[in-house]
Amino acid sequence: MLPALAALVARASGIPVPACAPVVGSRAFAHESGVHVDGTLKAPRAYEPYDPADIGVQRRLVLGAQSGRASLRAAAAAFDLDVTEEELVALVEVVRSSAVPKGRSFAAGSRSSYQVPAA
Repeated sequence: MLPALAALVARASGIPVPACAPVVGSRAFAHESGVHVDGTLKAPRAYEPYDPADIGVQRRLVLGAQSGRASLRAAAAAFDLDVTEEELVALVEVVRSSAVPKGRSFAAGSRSSYQVPAA
């Protein structure tokens, strides 16, 4: 769909699509911030003007220095893991302390970036 067309134009022109480009960038539907992720999971339209599936992409949640319990809870669910609230609090600290020294989120495409099942 639209992202595929943007990739075709990028290849033909030799100008890559910036990751942060609206709609077609690889980070257009990627969310990291704890409050932002929590809100996106509860009310996607509050943070996304339309369903990412409408243009053939999926929402991604990214674990990093800004992640909160909602992010870790969703990650655990995506990997079919049961975690307690106490474990979530500990996991948040581990993720944040691991990401902060790098000054960024974990690498895109690693296990720190995952697809969220459609609501």
